[in-house]
Formats: sequence, structure tokens, C-alpha cells
Amino acid sequence: MPENTERRAAPRVPLVSHGVVFIGGEQIACKTLNVAVVGIAITCPVRRRVGSNLQLEFKLPNENDWVKVRAKLIRDERYYQSYLWGVQFETVDEEAKRVLTAYIDQHLS
Repeated sequence: MPENTERRAAPRVPLVSHGVVFIGGEQIACKTLNVAVVGIAITCPVRRRVGSNLQLEFKLPNENDWVKVRAKLIRDERYYQSYLWGVQFETVDEEAKRVLTAYIDQHLS
């Protein structure tokens, strides 16, 4: 049996924050759970179709600006009283990459 069954391409670190998802003409408030340079886990009050394109805006601690990314919903499952969404980043601008990388590196060191 393999010792490490981790399938993720990049390490994730905890991120307890809030955000907003824009999907199919809707604006949905969400909470963040963890983040990597390639994606994020969030909780939302509703389900949506896996494969849906979306825009996500979320806050990192000690940052004034929102991180804004274009992404794809790759996981949607029941999570306590809400739904867990796995979100894969598709388009991340250079400034967002910089602040994400700095936040993640800080937690991994």
C-alpha cells in the first residue's frame, strides 16, 4: 500500500476567510477552507454543476485587495450544513499569484 496517497499537484494550506462566487449570473457568498497555487476548497450554501466556469474573489489575511481568479468547479459534495466545492484556478493574474505564493510559502516554512 502506498505511503502517500495525496493526489494534489501542489500543497494546500489552511485559509479561514470569506469570498464571493460569480457563477451563471448569480453571486454566492462562500467561506474558504484551504488554498494552493492551483486551487481552493470553499463551502457554499448551494450545489452547482461540476465543470461549471466561475469567477471567485476571496480575501487573504493582511491583504487589502481581494484575490480574483477565473476558475472551474471540479468537486461539489455535501459538507455539514453546506456544500464543499473544489475549485481549480484557470486564470490568475501575476499579482494574485504573487500574494498567493507568499501566503502559502509563509505557512509551509
